[in-house]
Amino acid sequence: MLLLIVVTVSAAACNDSQWDELPAPIAQFIDRYFNSTDIESYTDSGSSHIVVIKNGSRLTFDSDYEWTMIDGRGGTLPQILISDQLPEALYGFLVNLEATDGVYSLSRTAYTITVQLQDTDVVYDRRSGSITYPSAP
Repeated sequence: MLLLIVVTVSAAACNDSQWDELPAPIAQFIDRYFNSTDIESYTDSGSSHIVVIKNGSRLTFDSDYEWTMIDGRGGTLPQILISDQLPEALYGFLVNLEATDGVYSLSRTAYTITVQLQDTDVVYDRRSGSITYPSAP
């Protein structure tokens, strides 16, 4: 019984430690959009920061703490994240598709934002504002 208590306390301390290691902008992002303090892992390579939420998403941030990839790891991403983080035109397109609750991952480069839905991807060109989708609504 004592061993079980020690293991439980150690696991909780590890999660708190990983949460404490997160840079403030990343911690605030996770708190706002994922409302989770249960961090499975955090890796800082200097040029990128990778956070894995226990039983949840995997998030990658660049050196400026801007997200570059958010992977739901089989689950959908929160709608508040979709509405807040996507350009208005892209979000509106997803609303027209009735797909805001079916986004499985997001990736962002300097030129594009890619939204992964269940069976297809929607690609937004950040320079022109054009949207590529296999069959536009």
